[in-house]
Parts: sequence; structure tokens; C-alpha cells
Amino acid sequence: MLGPLEVLPYLQSRGYLTTSGAVLDDITIEDTSRRNTNLKVLRPRGTSLFLKQARDADGAAHLAHEASIYRILRADVRRDSFSRCLPRLLGYDAIEHILVVELVRKSHSLREHYALKRRFPVALSMAVAHALARLHRFPIKDDLVPKSSPGPPWIFSLHRPDLRHWRGLSSTSLKAIEIIQGNSEFCRLLNELQQEWRNDALIHFDAKWDNCIVLESSAPKYAGGLRIIDWELAGLGDACWDVGSVLADHLNLWRSSVLLSDDQTPEHCPADVQWRLERMQPAMRAFWRTYVRFMQHEPAVADDLLVRTVRFAAVRLLQTAVEAAQVSPELTSNIVGSMQLSLNMLQRPMETILHLLGIRPHASSR
Repeated sequence: MLGPLEVLPYLQSRGYLTTSGAVLDDITIEDTSRRNTNLKVLRPRGTSLFLKQARDADGAAHLAHEASIYRILRADVRRDSFSRCLPRLLGYDAIEHILVVELVRKSHSLREHYALKRRFPVALSMAVAHALARLHRFPIKDDLVPKSSPGPPWIFSLHRPDLRHWRGLSSTSLKAIEIIQGNSEFCRLLNELQQEWRNDALIHFDAKWDNCIVLESSAPKYAGGLRIIDWELAGLGDACWDVGSVLADHLNLWRSSVLLSDDQTPEHCPADVQWRLERMQPAMRAFWRTYVRFMQHEPAVADDLLVRTVRFAAVRLLQTAVEAAQVSPELTSNIVGSMQLSLNMLQRPMETILHLLGIRPHASSR
């Protein structure tokens, strides 16, 4: 496993760095480890690098898969290909299990961008939608795309977890699962939606704001300054999951700004919360409409997909709540509130579309 002291000699030996001496002294190494051991190699001049190193056999398999996804998407040379939204893959060391990609300097994740700017540019939402549409329209070929599909994410079967999932759950997560298991309607809706899962596109599987990178110099033309990272989970899946994941991050931000009581409907929220939601709605509308336009969906098809997408967004919200419970010493009101919002969205997707997303389906506007 490479540490900060070993990374520069390794990069030199692999040809990623050709400088030496005083120039190397100007390079900064940052440890940003999460699931993998991650190192940022920051250069004052030239290409900065990002290294992901696997910690175990599962991690090695994920990194090998991520490298193959990069190669598959980079091989697409069509004019409107998705490859322009990828950081550059510099190499994958299959022996040491190290992935090296270009690190985009002067950039922020979409979450950081919104927090810094405190606004939701429509042009940026359209760029994200266009990127996902290009990905979902990627031509699926048996010799390119892995034939195996991971199926619906683990959250769809959280109410009946297998032994592998039980082992890694915290006590707070177990309490959250008990709440879900105690609600027969929640369980029924999760089972129903799991049965509706389709393998209809190449999807990212983790299309959250943290994995969308915005270049600082790209505003206001965001289309050329958007990169999507972290492809370990990518594969054949349901396109609505990716789209729902993006919408879920909007609603999670709104949800975290207030604790809704059970008897409040979205249209009767406190004024300051409604203001935040109204600020996001133009971006959410633009995101959905741009995605539908580039996917070339007919109005009736788009309406059906919007309902499915909102229900998937609800499950993604539930996943976010359970992930928060995993690192929390107790079940907070915010976690429980997010779980309640998830259930409400599953039960009433059309109300969610109209009142939370601010989108009017084609059928309702006739």
C-alpha cells in the first residue's frame, strides 16, 4: 500500500512523473481516503493526479471494474459522447491494484458548488441532465458492457437484509431498519419497486452531487466544465435510479433545513423553507425537462418515467438516511424525518412532483 512517502517514486517509475529535484519538492500529497486509500498528488504546474488503492479483494475487484468502465466510455468517439464528462484515465496497475486518473484542479463537487454559491443555476442542472442522458444513451454491446448486472441497490431489500449486510450495520442503523420493518406499507412499496427495476441502460449507480465535479472556470457554460467521477458501481441498470438520485439530493438539502411535523403538507411549510424549495424548483424542472428532451421521450412515456423516477428518488432518500444512521450515535429527528419523507413520496409520487419538484406533467397540463 502506497503512502505519501512512496507515492512519488512509484509515479516516477510508472512514467506518470518525469520531473525531479526541486520540482518534486513543490508537489503536495493529500490523503483523502474513504472506502479506498486515496491520494491527491497536487502539482503547481502540469497535470495533478488522483490515486485510488484497494484495501482488500473486494476493493481490487471494484477498481478493476472502474478502470474497465473508463476504457469503455473513453472508446466512444461520437460527437456527443459521454467521454467529455470523464476525468482522464492515466492507468490502472492490476498487480498493485492502483487506479490513476487526472485530478481536476480548481473544481468543486456539485454539493460544494451549491454551498459556496448559495444558488442553483439552471444551466448547471441542464448540463448534469445532458451528461446523464448521454450516458444512458450509450450503445450497449455485449463485447463492451459487462453482461452481469448488480441488480437493484442494497437499499431496496433493507427491510430483509442478508447476513452480509447485518455484519456491517451499526446499532443506530439497526434501529432505522426496525422502523422500516415495522411499517408494512413501507415494506410493500419497497418490494413493489424492486420488482419494477429494469436493466435498460448503462448507469452510474451512485449519481449523487458528490460525484459531479464542476470546474470553476466553466461558469456560465457548464456543459464543458462538468466531470463525473467514481465509477466503481457502474453497470447495466435502471436509468431512473440515476435521475432519481440527483433529484433526491435536492430534496435532501431542503429536508435537512427543516423538521416537518407529520401533519404538515409540502405547500404549508414555513415560509423560509418554502423559499429554499422555490429556489431549487427551477433547477429541478430544467434538469428533468432537459433529460427528457435529450432522451427523446414522448410525453406519455416521460410522465410514466417521472413517477417511477420520483419513487426511486424516495428510495435514494431512504438510503441517505440509513447511511447517516450508520455514523450517528443515535436516531436523530432529521434521520427519522427523512425516512418519513421517503415513505410519503412512495405513497404520493404525484403530489411530490407537483408540490416539491414544481413540475407539471404533460397529462395534467392538457
